[in-house]
Amino acid sequence: MEKKCFKGFLAFLLLAVCMSFSNGLYAQQKTIRGKVTDTGNNPLPGVSVVVKGATIGTVTNVDGDYELIMPADAATLMYSYIGMRTQEVAIGTQTTINIVLAEDLVGLDEVVVIGYGTRLKEEITGSVSTVSADQLQNSNAVSLMNRVQGQVSGVTVLQSDRPGGSATIRIRGVGTINDAN
Repeated sequence: MEKKCFKGFLAFLLLAVCMSFSNGLYAQQKTIRGKVTDTGNNPLPGVSVVVKGATIGTVTNVDGDYELIMPADAATLMYSYIGMRTQEVAIGTQTTINIVLAEDLVGLDEVVVIGYGTRLKEEITGSVSTVSADQLQNSNAVSLMNRVQGQVSGVTVLQSDRPGGSATIRIRGVGTINDAN
């Protein structure tokens, strides 16, 4: 009888010790919440929020809100978004950090978004074509896909044969040299 009580007490003691260690591990992390907006107080979805010098980060949701669980010793957060100035903020003891990002029009003209990331315009060796918003607005076509068709050489828009089906955009499609897609 005493052995059963002793084993139960020992198991309880071991459980209590393990729980006290887990509390200490949780205390080594902190959670930062906040909202990212532009100068017009509009939420910015898709803003990268990264701990400087680490691989820990998150992205803002549709409402511009974010939540980031990070090490307690992290000192600086970096906020970046295409077309906006990157901003660094010291964390200190804050748990809520709301940020307003300003436009960076100079950098926007020099950066080209390609299929696998972004590159500076001077680093690209191939041909890059753009369709501006003004060109799309001046078109009489109903859908966006129809507006893109004919705006850039080498781009073909194929409509689906199903009602409500999506279109396919081919860049240098089947009619090019060696039939390369």
